Amino acid sequence: MLFSCFAGAFFLGKDNRIVRILQAGLFVSLINIITITALHMMKGGFGSWFDYGTAISFAFISGFFAAVLTLGLMPFFETGFGILSRTKLIELSSPNHPLLRKILLEAPGTYHHSVMVANLADSACEAIGAHGLLARVGAYYHDIGKTRRPHFFIENQMKIDNPHNKISPQLSKTIIILIHMMVRKCLRSTKCQKK
Repeated sequence: MLFSCFAGAFFLGKDNRIVRILQAGLFVSLINIITITALHMMKGGFGSWFDYGTAISFAFISGFFAAVLTLGLMPFFETGFGILSRTKLIELSSPNHPLLRKILLEAPGTYHHSVMVANLADSACEAIGAHGLLARVGAYYHDIGKTRRPHFFIENQMKIDNPHNKISPQLSKTIIILIHMMVRKCLRSTKCQKK
């Protein structure tokens, strides 16, 4: 058990992609088979071939089941312990996510801007070896507050007059700050999070 646990942890590292988890399961199976063979040899022989074959079969199946159980239980651990996995990030980056759809429908200019920022953030992270998908998802949502009053932001002012031209600069600044404050307050409330 000790060798299989170390083998799985060593092979998987911090990478939790589905393919990598399945590969780790096969690697654990291989280590289990080697360990069982070494233990049988240390006992002075294999004993009966049936016992050895059974032990090897269970050694192989245990690595496979470990990978399957990991994949099956991962959503429960993510939810229960607040773990942010690659799967959750991909789910958050889907254009069908309600918040991204809201940005797309209510503030299309902001959505395009967010996609461009996400591409830049991902490229920058790739260049320095950081977590590109996390930066990409953060960039998608960084301007969610602009959906409160999208026409007050230049990227959403298509074929309309800029409302800031008709008001004082101080009032313009106050409106933008209030929009951001309302969004922060809303994001902290449970009612908004359910939406």
